[in-house]
Amino acid sequence: MNGLTAEQILADAYPCQNVCEGFKLFYFHPYDDRRREVWDWLEQANDVRIIHLIRDNIVRSHISQTIALRDGVWGSRNGALKKQPIEVDPHRLELIYYTTLQHHQRVRQYAKSHPYFELSYRQLIGDTKGVGRMLLKFLDLPDAPMSSPMTRQNPEPLSELVSNYDELCEVFGDSEIGQALRDDD
Repeated sequence: MNGLTAEQILADAYPCQNVCEGFKLFYFHPYDDRRREVWDWLEQANDVRIIHLIRDNIVRSHISQTIALRDGVWGSRNGALKKQPIEVDPHRLELIYYTTLQHHQRVRQYAKSHPYFELSYRQLIGDTKGVGRMLLKFLDLPDAPMSSPMTRQNPEPLSELVSNYDELCEVFGDSEIGQALRDDD
């Protein structure tokens, strides 16, 4: 945060008097030692509306992020890219899975005193118009068409994306993680 407070960063980023302002904050942001400050500010700023966009399948999310880190590609506008399968460390996958669940709970806790709207990518993709209308209503904005040029970056089944897929299925069996591995949606 380069020595700035959360309020200063927002004021610099949004100097005009817009009706609606927003920002994207990942669970692990910011990267420097002032991590708590932005989260403490968010918890106290009761007038901030929180839209919590989550991935239903944390395993798929981790695999997609791992592929993006390896390939240096963080978005796709032209459909799926040809890629080589990755090997997934089962211990790291388990750590990421349960850490992400803790992050979800932490945001829900922070949001208790806020207007809060939680949705998943699956819901958004499944009913873009309906969910878009709900989001605009939540933000007290007039109805308007919403779209994105982005496409799903890794639509392939996890069994094609992960070179040690069978090993992971054996390690995780019928656990939550094992079920997420077999959930190809």
